[in-house]
Amino acid sequence: MTTPTTFSLDWLFSPFSVDEFSAKVWQKHPSLLATKRPGYFDPLFSFRDLELVLEYGQPKPPSIRLASSRASTAVEVPFGRGGRLDIDRIRRLYANGHTIIVNNVQDYSPTVGLLIQSMQERMSYPVEANAYLTPPGAQGFKPHYDTHDVIVAQVAGKKLWRVYGADAACPLPQLTNGDPFRREKLPPPDNIQLEPGDVLYIPRGWIHEAETEDGSSLHLTFGVHAPTGRDLLRTAIDALCRVHPEFRAPLPFGYLRRPVDFDQLSSVLDRLIELVGTDGSAEAAFSLLEDDFISRGRSAGTGEFVASIDGLQALAPKTRLERKRHLHARLVPTQTGIGLQFCQSLLQAPDEYREAMLFILDADGPFCVEDLPGLDAEQQTSLAASLLRDGLLRVVRLNDSE
Repeated sequence: MTTPTTFSLDWLFSPFSVDEFSAKVWQKHPSLLATKRPGYFDPLFSFRDLELVLEYGQPKPPSIRLASSRASTAVEVPFGRGGRLDIDRIRRLYANGHTIIVNNVQDYSPTVGLLIQSMQERMSYPVEANAYLTPPGAQGFKPHYDTHDVIVAQVAGKKLWRVYGADAACPLPQLTNGDPFRREKLPPPDNIQLEPGDVLYIPRGWIHEAETEDGSSLHLTFGVHAPTGRDLLRTAIDALCRVHPEFRAPLPFGYLRRPVDFDQLSSVLDRLIELVGTDGSAEAAFSLLEDDFISRGRSAGTGEFVASIDGLQALAPKTRLERKRHLHARLVPTQTGIGLQFCQSLLQAPDEYREAMLFILDADGPFCVEDLPGLDAEQQTSLAASLLRDGLLRVVRLNDSE
């Protein structure tokens, strides 16, 4: 039986190895990672789930779009009375060949949200999920490439994907015009028929398109937004801005007026490059990148919001706890000692709590409150209660699978 804790990158790729994916496939070439798994994604998402998102989630643009490669003009998402989605008109547009797209579907689906959190923790990259519902004999987009890596999970129905090849090495959103490619000028594609349970990986920069044939199709695309060397350099500069006023100083007054004083601008640039070379720190850049990544974590969504608070009353030395593995966390120094940072929380404590906090971060499975090292019983209970309340820990029930 699939449980919320099942949803992970390993589960998504199974039986394909995540380690093999990272070593031999990631950023190298498209690959059909998993196949012949009918019904595999039923616990994750379904036609019915998407219908419920539309009816009760009521996504608003840009979280919802309609697209058809054969339409001469773009179609706006229709709304009716009270600002609600006009489901009847959307249904008619769908019947006429328009794909329904719900962006960031993890904001509406707890199961997809849990999978996203687990994927992010495993990959160290921000991930977003979009749902695509395409009617029979239709296509949402003409040949194009994405500026982020894409993992396609075919949920229901079938869809034919055509992958033509790489057009640009590691393209950035700022360096592409987004225009579709002319099919007749592209090389012969690799045709990949996706069926329910299949998973396809397409690196960024690889031109592709997809269309249905004789039935509706529902798939999820997991957009993996990997930070780049540009992000590392920019973050290193952000760290330098905190200590070097040269990075915060304005450019010369009227610097755009002709004739341009390039000698003056070159002098400024040379000085900034010098500071990056002498004082730029990979550790400082890493810390800022990790801080941003941690803040994306979401501790809710496991269905234990009330149980975790009620569990505070029964917390005892023998109470079994475990860390929510999908949450990235770290220890940081504070003015009063040490802090355990996760999601939008920072639990501060004296330095004597360091050993216990490290124990929690390194724990691979359940542990008891009394197992927390270096603390007396009262401190153990206090630390466990704080992390249970704030969502990093959960109580392990007797019927939980381990």
